[in-house]
Amino acid sequence: MIEAIKTLGSFVGLLTGLVVFYDRLVKGRPIASLTTTHNGRACIRISNPSSYDIAVLAAKVLPPVYSLGDDDLLSAITAAVDVVPSFMLKPFMLKPGEAKELTLVPIPIYKDNLPLDPTPQRVTIKISWLRGNSTWLWQAPVCVCTTTKTVREFQGRPL
Repeated sequence: MIEAIKTLGSFVGLLTGLVVFYDRLVKGRPIASLTTTHNGRACIRISNPSSYDIAVLAAKVLPPVYSLGDDDLLSAITAAVDVVPSFMLKPFMLKPGEAKELTLVPIPIYKDNLPLDPTPQRVTIKISWLRGNSTWLWQAPVCVCTTTKTVREFQGRPL
C-alpha cells in the first residue's frame, strides 16, 4: 500500500512539473489571427495579452505567396512587387494590451506577361517574437494556418 502511494505521488509530481513547464512556455504568448481591415483587406493581427512588452522580430509566409506590410498597404505592395522576403519585416514592440495589423498582399505571379492568382494551397504565417522581460530566452513562433482560398474570401473575392 505504501509503495502504491509513493508511485502515485511520483506520477502526480511529474504531471505537475510538466504542467508548470508548459504554462511557463506558453505564458504571455502573442495572439495572431487572420482578420480584415476597415477597407476589406486581409491582414494578420498580432496582439499582446501579457503584462509586459513583446518584440516581434520577423514574420515568414510559407510558401511565399504573400508579402506582409507592417505599417500600411503601400509598404506591403512595395515588398510584394520587389519580391522582398517577408521575414525582412522591420522588428517592432507591442505594449501590454496593444495590437498591430500586418497587411497580406499576394506576390504577383506572371505567365506570358499576365498576372495569375495564387493557386489554392495551404499557407502558414510564422511570427518570431521575444518576451520583453527576458529577451535571452528563445520563444516558439506563433503560427497562423490558412489557405489562399480563405484569404480571398476574407477580401470579398471568392476563388
